[in-house]
Amino acid sequence: MEALTRGGPGGTPRPIEMLAHDPLRYVGDMLAWVHQNVASEKEYLEGLFECKKQEVEADNGNITGESDDIIIQDLLDRDFDGICRSLKTRVEQVLGSQQGAITAYRILNLIQFYKITIGRILGPNAALSNTLQEITESASMIFFNTLNSQAEQLLRYIQTPGPDLMPPPAVKETVLQLNEIMASYETSLVTTNEREDDFRVVLDAILDPLFQMCELGAKDLSRFNQAIYMLSLTKYTFTRGRVMALEKQIEENLEILVDGQYARLLRLSGLGPIVQVMETKDEDTPLSLMPNMDTNTLTNVMARLDSSLFFAHNDTLKLPAQLAMKVNKRVSKMFVEMYKRISEAIKDPKNRYEFPATILAKTVDEVENMLMD
Repeated sequence: MEALTRGGPGGTPRPIEMLAHDPLRYVGDMLAWVHQNVASEKEYLEGLFECKKQEVEADNGNITGESDDIIIQDLLDRDFDGICRSLKTRVEQVLGSQQGAITAYRILNLIQFYKITIGRILGPNAALSNTLQEITESASMIFFNTLNSQAEQLLRYIQTPGPDLMPPPAVKETVLQLNEIMASYETSLVTTNEREDDFRVVLDAILDPLFQMCELGAKDLSRFNQAIYMLSLTKYTFTRGRVMALEKQIEENLEILVDGQYARLLRLSGLGPIVQVMETKDEDTPLSLMPNMDTNTLTNVMARLDSSLFFAHNDTLKLPAQLAMKVNKRVSKMFVEMYKRISEAIKDPKNRYEFPATILAKTVDEVENMLMD
């Protein structure tokens, strides 16, 4: 109580309750004081019992180090039982002041840190250890209640993507918040192997409603634009486990984009009508006899291939670089395969083109190099 209300000798350090306006510092200073005094008290008791142990061992050697440890822990438990109520009351007052998610998580992480650290000294069954466990549970409940309120807010006021299909402000704000929470989590005592599993519940509570809001906000877009928008969010998935959970959705959206980009490339290159005729004409009818499939028409289309492919190739998708590269690679492969089919059809004698080499301005390898460059 003196540390809380009066401070140290001459007012140094200042009373802890002077920091009550700063929730994180206030809770941190109370817990730091408790930890410092638990460690000091243990050191004092170990020194006291070491003297006793040496005297008794000189007589009959009946007291063992193990029994000393049990006695010291029992005495520490009794010594610090008196601060449990005042500590719990003050921390829960702070927790009940409706802090934001970032502050609430930092307080939770701080309490967890001291719960583990002090628990190692007192043992798990001490009254103070139990109090710290109860405070941890209260802090966790407050934090997740804050996240739930935030999720309700996201789904109540749906934000839609802008004309550029980039994520709306709510996404960026939530991402910044999650980055702050993750930075705080880095200081936790959870082992590296346990971190992803331990943090998954936080990710789910933050990202699930966020992605749901994005899906609802994109429902009026075309499937192609929906795919671009949803794929632009994958850079915000944070952990390998989260990416793995979204792999199926990512692949489905990639297929939509690939099909759309391939159809667009056929249209811009002028090869779309040729492909359509090849896929719908009678097998016995020469390609050159079909409407708009004569030598002059095809020569003109092939002559423009350079400029049309250059334009299409440099019109990049608004996606994370790795995903854009994956889409372009698949589309390019599909286009090269189709160009190869067209080239073989023009060279095939049964389609009756007299000088196929003059029609085909580009070889298959040249087209592939243009697209894969």
